[in-house]
Amino acid sequence: MGAGMADGRKHWIAKVILGIGFYAWAGSALSGPVVDPTSGISEVRAGVFCLSPPDEKVGAPNTNTGTHEVFNEPYQFAMISDKMVAQPGVSMGVVVTFSRLHKGDDLRVRGIAPGLPIDEWNATPDENGRLWFGYQGDEDAGFRVGTWRFELRRGGAILMTYDFVVVPAWADGADAFRLDCNKPVA
Repeated sequence: MGAGMADGRKHWIAKVILGIGFYAWAGSALSGPVVDPTSGISEVRAGVFCLSPPDEKVGAPNTNTGTHEVFNEPYQFAMISDKMVAQPGVSMGVVVTFSRLHKGDDLRVRGIAPGLPIDEWNATPDENGRLWFGYQGDEDAGFRVGTWRFELRRGGAILMTYDFVVVPAWADGADAFRLDCNKPVA
């Protein structure tokens, strides 16, 4: 067997393994958050939404971008899912509601993304005990493929984790998780 044929067979085997993994992923239910039962968290919603302009941008020198986009209201999810396609113009986010924490509590969000430095920022619940955080996609490129993790922390304690899985736009079955940001959301 020639070297080219061996390379072709390796490529084919890799496609089969990726395909099996994707179908296992696509068929699975939402994995949901992992919440510390003593955290005071009463509800976690997560999903994907179309790129939207923030209400304001503030300096955030300890983050990867150096800025933080502020949204005055929780995200309006177009799809409730922890799975998404790496496509331009799509964003991911989490909305957390606390029953025992209120505005002014010292919380931090840690974002862990494939191949990027860990990102951290402060988060403060609103007067209703809600806070929301996420990552905005951009208009030109989608998210990196892989698992994106959010951790909500108080001091050194992890109160909640939530994972999003981002798959390549070309993957078989990806259309089930593709968001059309050119049509209005009902």
